[in-house]
Amino acid sequence: SLYTCRSAEDVAYIFDAIPGSVTEIILDENDIDVILDLINTTKNRMTTLINSKENITSSIITEHQIEKI
Repeated sequence: SLYTCRSAEDVAYIFDAIPGSVTEIILDENDIDVILDLINTTKNRMTTLINSKENITSSIITEHQIEKI
C-alpha cells in the first residue's frame, strides 16, 4: 500500500495502526532531517522511501523487510 506522510510521526502511526501492510511512503518534503528522523523512527519496518518532490526512490534494505499485501 502507498501512503502520503508529512512527518515521521505520521509514518510511525501508520506502521502501528496497520502493521505489515506498508511498503512505500511518500514524503512530502525534502528536509534531510525529516528523512533521517523518518528512517530512525521506522527502523526495520520500512523497505522503500519515496521522495515525491524529487521523484527519487531510495531503497532501505533491512533484515526485516515487509511483504506487500
